[in-house]
Amino acid sequence: FKFMFASFAGTLLTLILIMLLFAGMVASISSMAQKQRVKTKPHTVLRIAWKAPIRDRTPLNPFENFDFTTMKPNRSLGLNDILKDIGKAAKDPNVDGIFLDMGTIPAGIATTEEIYNKLKDFKKSGKFIVSYANNYDQKAYYLASLSNKIYLNPEGLVLFKGLSAQVMYFKNLLDKLDIKAQVIRGPGNKYKSYVEPFLLSKMSAANRQQTKALLQSIWGNLLATLSENRHVSVAEMNKLADNLTLSDAQQALKHHFIDGIAYRDMVLDSIKKRVGAKPDYMVFDKYDNVRLKKKEPERISRNSVAVIYALGEISKGKSKDNSIGSATLAEAIRQARTNKHVKAIVMRVNSPGGDAQASDIIRREVALAKKAKPFIVSMGNVAASGGYWISTNASYIFAQPTTITGSIGVFGIIPDFQGFMNKKLGITFDKVMTNKNADFVDVMAPMNALQKQKLNEGIT
Repeated sequence: FKFMFASFAGTLLTLILIMLLFAGMVASISSMAQKQRVKTKPHTVLRIAWKAPIRDRTPLNPFENFDFTTMKPNRSLGLNDILKDIGKAAKDPNVDGIFLDMGTIPAGIATTEEIYNKLKDFKKSGKFIVSYANNYDQKAYYLASLSNKIYLNPEGLVLFKGLSAQVMYFKNLLDKLDIKAQVIRGPGNKYKSYVEPFLLSKMSAANRQQTKALLQSIWGNLLATLSENRHVSVAEMNKLADNLTLSDAQQALKHHFIDGIAYRDMVLDSIKKRVGAKPDYMVFDKYDNVRLKKKEPERISRNSVAVIYALGEISKGKSKDNSIGSATLAEAIRQARTNKHVKAIVMRVNSPGGDAQASDIIRREVALAKKAKPFIVSMGNVAASGGYWISTNASYIFAQPTTITGSIGVFGIIPDFQGFMNKKLGITFDKVMTNKNADFVDVMAPMNALQKQKLNEGIT
């Protein structure tokens, strides 16, 4: 047994060492790929064909998007680096233009809008943007609409149909299963619709009102931009969407949504003519490793602006890759506040909310930081509920016209499985308690009036 144990321990230790060496090798490959310098050649055209979801910040995890079959990193840029690189390309004398080679964009509407605005600045520099797709969805077409030329595959379409929102409701299912959803929320929280699927079988009037207002706001913003870029009236565009008119390339051309019907090779030929030489195409993500020569040396200052990211659902404890931990974020804000070289703080918020107490802990740190130095919040696709709450103490709050924000309110859902367990499964429970409410909160029995009152006091 002694020898068997020693052999097992040795094998386990060897496997751990191999895994650590493999992890180190992957991290090294990713780091080298990110740091490798790249130079642009004359007549460079940047090709944009994003496929990975675009987050607010480029992932720092070297294992993320790493292709283990080829042992090569598939680095996906975050919004911060995308905006930086578009601005850099506008100043790069070797970059002639951008080729938007995609029919969909893996980003929220507010993120897409920020990229659109940066591409608009790029175009103002005198450089061209050409777009091509086999098919365009609405977000990709919105981005393409500022192009000098928009091309579509002969068999393609522009999926131009308007916006919709669909909600799934569970009340009838819960009724059939004899499960009761005990919902606690304040009397003025009729627009806090998260709990509705457990209480109703269709949208309440309040939720329908706010959802319609949200969709119309986003759609109106999109139509206004398209109308300006393509010189088609808003009324005409709504008519085209209602009738799904742009479901073939000829109709898209007829109604001035595209500038030409072409195959991809034909579009590349048109870019070559525009450039006046053979273009040197560079994948946009690779361009992140290009460093431009500075005309004047940068002035180095110890003073700085701290940029803090608040991304994902909010909970207590430590942050993870795609979630906000109150302890981690509060500590980051505290460090920025007490650092004498940090003269201002910018917090990027892209969060649907989460734990109310965790949100309040973060909000407290924002309030303290605001007293010490300017505190600015920049909102992304969503800054709702707790995501808005943590922002309210900032000196200034900025959002895109299409940012989803607000939705302040607190609720609680306590399921009651007693009917389901007793009637459907034949399982019963019995209990002994030292005090009247020692079972607070018990999901196998309905709450009494006092328990509901105490929960309601904590929420309201």
